[in-house]
Amino acid sequence: MVSAFLVYALVDALGISVAISAYVAVVFGAGVVTVLEFVIPYDRSWQPDRRDVKNDLIFMVTVQMVLPQILTLLVGIGLIKYLRATEWPIALWPHELPLVGQVALMLLVAELFRYWLHVASHNTNFLWRFHAVHHSPHKLYWLNVGHFHPVEKAVQYMLDMLPFILVGVSETVLALYFVFYAVNGFFQHSNVDARYGVLNYVVSGAELHRWHHSKRIEESNRNYGNNLILWDLIFGSWFLPRDRRVGELGLMNRSYPLDFTSQARRFDMKKLLIVVAAVASVPTVLSAQQRLNPTEPQPSCYMCEGGYVPVAEIEAYTAKAMAEGLTDQQIPAHDIGKGNVGIGVVYRGKLDEPRANSVAEHDLVSEVYHVISGSATIVLGPDIVDRQRRSATMQTVIEFNGPGNGGADIRNGVAYDIKAGDVVIIPAGTGHWFQKIDDHINYLMVRFDPDKVTPLRDEERSREYLSTPPRR
Repeated sequence: MVSAFLVYALVDALGISVAISAYVAVVFGAGVVTVLEFVIPYDRSWQPDRRDVKNDLIFMVTVQMVLPQILTLLVGIGLIKYLRATEWPIALWPHELPLVGQVALMLLVAELFRYWLHVASHNTNFLWRFHAVHHSPHKLYWLNVGHFHPVEKAVQYMLDMLPFILVGVSETVLALYFVFYAVNGFFQHSNVDARYGVLNYVVSGAELHRWHHSKRIEESNRNYGNNLILWDLIFGSWFLPRDRRVGELGLMNRSYPLDFTSQARRFDMKKLLIVVAAVASVPTVLSAQQRLNPTEPQPSCYMCEGGYVPVAEIEAYTAKAMAEGLTDQQIPAHDIGKGNVGIGVVYRGKLDEPRANSVAEHDLVSEVYHVISGSATIVLGPDIVDRQRRSATMQTVIEFNGPGNGGADIRNGVAYDIKAGDVVIIPAGTGHWFQKIDDHINYLMVRFDPDKVTPLRDEERSREYLSTPPRR
């Protein structure tokens, strides 16, 4: 698991997209667990034959990979657009928490939802019809982690991802959750003779989960945790015998079909497609109801309220910067429909010569400076020398201006002498670099974030920030 996160960090540091970085980490995890299954198998009789691999690969591709993408396209994106066009408070997530804390919080909350769904799936006939597909295999190895009925997978998606997208969880947090979810799932279902020790009280790993796949109902109705085992400990369903190995796996009904084609006949795909189409049409219907006049252009931010930043607040941020040695501070940031707009106040002291490797560039966020006081020389240009990826854990990357790069110089850059009243425009992807600041420069910064990679910030959080005493 740690190795998978390191792979994610390395790929992300190369400037590759968050989604691709996550998939590379997951593929790496799959490769590691495949090797371990051959080197230290728990039960050699569980090693798959060609028919097993073919069958489980079909499940993995269709149900675990393709279906969530379809749901995201038809349901997730449409619903998010609808909610953003209304007064839905989309930014409810605590973005001020460290990245690790946000991932841990998402795991805890998602696990609680999934725990009770899992319990219900074992104890109600209607849900068990779908969940039985996952329990049908007679052997465990990593690839059959994707052995799910598509209806159950759709419900899991609604609990795993959609609520968190709707409350404004960032793409990075979702990607890291996906890496943990996928790689832990591989190991959880793996045929690897690993000893988890104290981790059996933290994660839902292979030692615990193979008992959940026991043919005996009194054993399989335990260890419901998907990623974490916390809720099983709290609600009394944790189970790990120390004196024996797990016996036969699968269902009591040994005539239950195992191949994808036979189980597909139980899916009733016609009804499934009707349900998916009905759910997918909801955002479209809701959006249509909100239109003022369908024949005319529609507001990109429907029924949105405006914002106001008084000069006294700007002066308070400037005073805080001078007193505490701060540079960049974020005033409230607002959702304007097709993007976010953030207002920052920046104060920089005297600079006789440029600092080493101080060129900055933002991939997705454009900036406009309005100089309040002071004067300086700034260089702008897109051709950055010795370009280096900025760390995804930096506060400025997470909260202010999103992913980007640093550098040592700007090749063929254009220098501007700026002073009070001047305006500087810096498109996303353009390097910028202060070469000299005469005494100081204080400027108001407007950040345009069309991809909404940075969090929103309301007036209450702004007032709370200004009232916070300096850090000692």
